[in-house]
Amino acid sequence: MPQVADAGGVLLDTKLHVPDPRPGVVPRPELLDALGRAGTRLTLVDAPAGWGKTTLMGQWRLADPEGRAFAWVALDEHDADPVRFWSYVVESLRRAIPGLDDDHDVDAALRVPGVAPRALALPEVINRLSQTPTGAVLALDD
Repeated sequence: MPQVADAGGVLLDTKLHVPDPRPGVVPRPELLDALGRAGTRLTLVDAPAGWGKTTLMGQWRLADPEGRAFAWVALDEHDADPVRFWSYVVESLRRAIPGLDDDHDVDAALRVPGVAPRALALPEVINRLSQTPTGAVLALDD
């Protein structure tokens, strides 16, 4: 996959990889069922470090009966910058939903000097997502 630059530099490709569960992980059908039944626009998976949140999300992606597009961003302390954060989110969605932003209008909106990403880029992303025929999952892994 080619490197993609945001307004502040090059995006790390590895931050956008959806992890596949390792062989032999403990199956958690109750949690997967709960995620599948959530029916909400936002679901928070919260547990202490090491309790398998990332693994659960990988299992959910593979077991999702709706076959939704699954976008992933592994966050770190540098992603507090709005342009950097939205650059990663947009690139992740672009990879998960082919054709979402073929003309890269969102990238251009992110680079407008002095304008907050939520003013131009976020409405563009929302408009594009509203036109997709299937649902999508955006996982932000911190």
